[in-house]
Amino acid sequence: MRYLFVVAHPDDEVIAAGATIHSLHRKGNEIYMCVLNSVSDIRCNDSRLMMEEMEKSHKIVGITDTVSGNFCTLHFNTTPQIELVKFIEDAIIKFEPDVVVTHHPSDLHNDHKQVSEACNVAVRLSQRQIYSIKKIEAYYYMEVLSSTDWGANTTENTFIPDTYTEIEQEDFEAKINALKVYTEGAVLRPAPHPRSEEVLKSLAIKRGAEIGYKKAEAFKTVFKGGL
Repeated sequence: MRYLFVVAHPDDEVIAAGATIHSLHRKGNEIYMCVLNSVSDIRCNDSRLMMEEMEKSHKIVGITDTVSGNFCTLHFNTTPQIELVKFIEDAIIKFEPDVVVTHHPSDLHNDHKQVSEACNVAVRLSQRQIYSIKKIEAYYYMEVLSSTDWGANTTENTFIPDTYTEIEQEDFEAKINALKVYTEGAVLRPAPHPRSEEVLKSLAIKRGAEIGYKKAEAFKTVFKGGL
């Protein structure tokens, strides 16, 4: 199977699904990344170093290949949506995924919202028949701690998972090691910050308990093919 994770920033995919990605990689799947942001004057002092650290992080969890855009942090909402959609569509055309995963649309971070909305359009590419490409079989939202959990707008649908990936201890350890790579942007924080190792472990245990696993990462189905 070929999986494509579409995210706003470097590290989003590991915070949300790093253990799942590692597990999928161990089982022989191909994991691809579409990261729209590679330029930031807010989260770090050196965007070039941030992207080098992203490459190291991706190697730890087993990502096959990555495309990166030059959209700037906290400027996604001033970018014409068609530009975001086209960038994601190009990644879909290049990688031909069976499954696409992206941000939940009620995330606190506005960049996440914009990427989620753009991805909702892009995943319909084969159905719009603009290109003759393989149909995407499943599409999911993921949860990014300190963003999805802080999305408090009650007028929007909150993240309520319906799909769980069982993760082993080695998958969780790979996730934490992939986050520790980042020095630019201070991804991991001390507890009780949601992006602390302790809280990430607690969430994995909680999500596992919801489905009967020791540890899990959770997702929300947007659409999926037949049984």
